[in-house]
Amino acid sequence: INAQIERKQELKKVGMAAAYKSTRSSLAKFISRPDVRMSEVDLAFVRRYEDFLYSNGSSGNTVSYYLRNLRSLYNQAVADGYHPRGEYPFAKAQTRPAKTVKRALSRTDMQNLADLNLENEPELEFARDLYLFSFYAQGMAFVDIVLLRKSDICNGVLTYSRHKSKQLIRIAVTPQMQGLIDKYKTENEYLFPIISGEYASGYKQYRLALGRINRHLKKIAVAADIKVALTTYTARHTWATTAYYCEIHPGIISEAMGHSSITVTETYLKPFRSKKIDEANKQV
Repeated sequence: INAQIERKQELKKVGMAAAYKSTRSSLAKFISRPDVRMSEVDLAFVRRYEDFLYSNGSSGNTVSYYLRNLRSLYNQAVADGYHPRGEYPFAKAQTRPAKTVKRALSRTDMQNLADLNLENEPELEFARDLYLFSFYAQGMAFVDIVLLRKSDICNGVLTYSRHKSKQLIRIAVTPQMQGLIDKYKTENEYLFPIISGEYASGYKQYRLALGRINRHLKKIAVAADIKVALTTYTARHTWATTAYYCEIHPGIISEAMGHSSITVTETYLKPFRSKKIDEANKQV
């Protein structure tokens, strides 16, 4: 695990390095000794670890997260030359994340959010404005907003590569987007005042900013009387569902959001499709 963490850091894949570090910490609590040989990681070991996680209050998705990371590390060890014996340890492990309820803001919620006067609370105002920018920019993920550079805009078009899927996305800069870019003009290369310096240290700043912005959004939801749990992620869902209700084809929505395939988009929109069917039945 230490070797893989070092490898990911050298490749500037600091997100995966952080995931492996958290998995290493979790495993350390489980095994309570410094080292475990690869031959010990069998089906029984994985099952005991899974039971340990559940008994310590981990949710199903958290358990899946750690088991996926452990599986990835195990597979890498095999690729590096380890020759396993017996059944594959993860053959019966539940590594698929559970479906969670998708939340999106209504048009009224979005209007209330945009109209909220936060002049006397600049940190809350900044959090609200980043949420709005995410919505205006086709549901741009928070990590991508953080990493946007001034050089990404040319002739009124913003072009960036998604951090998650590496999909290249092109967005015509709307007046709403430009207004927020001008409002938070920075001294460095980045579009918004969140990170500075090298990307490796920038990732840590991004993680801290994500937690901070989500805490501020909770306060904003109360002030704007928004019942949906407000996080940076709901801006992405809100854009997708708004586009869906505007009768935009899922293929266009998929491309706009930088999904790896239309199947991902359809999974996103599935909970809202049944609502649309209910509305159609009422009309009939």
